[in-house]
This record gives sequence, structure tokens and C-alpha cells, in this order.
Amino acid sequence: MYYCDSCGAEFEKPALLKETYGMAGPYYDEVPVCPKCREPMIIKMALCSCCNEWTPRRYIRTDDNRIYCSNCFRWEEPEW
Repeated sequence: MYYCDSCGAEFEKPALLKETYGMAGPYYDEVPVCPKCREPMIIKMALCSCCNEWTPRRYIRTDDNRIYCSNCFRWEEPEW
């Protein structure tokens, strides 16, 4: 899953935009973009191991490769 930072859309697969940079010829780069707004500001989302929700931001990955979203983990400061 992907998340668009410009319009907030969530989608399975980004669209590919052919970017020629104003040059003639068959040469181009394929730039992954949001299929809704066509902006390249996309983020690959992570699936939380605890709640099974997709999260585009703030998550942690443990050493055993589990992912926890910001709703399922809490930062705590040690008491001195």
C-alpha cells in the first residue's frame, strides 16, 4: 500500500509517469506518482503487526522484523 503526501489518497500501486525532461527522442524516466493527483510525493506504508492497519508514518520495526504503528506503541521515559 502507498500513501500520497499531497492529497492523502491510499492506493495499491502507483501510476507511472513518463518524464522526458523536455528532450526529444524515445528516452524517458518512469516516475512513480499518485494515481489521483499525479504528484510524486508518495510514501510506502507499513502494515502494523499488532492491529493490522496500514500506517504511512510513525512506526517502529523491531529486531525480529515486527512493525508497530504509533497507536500500538508508546514511548516512555525512564523514571530516575
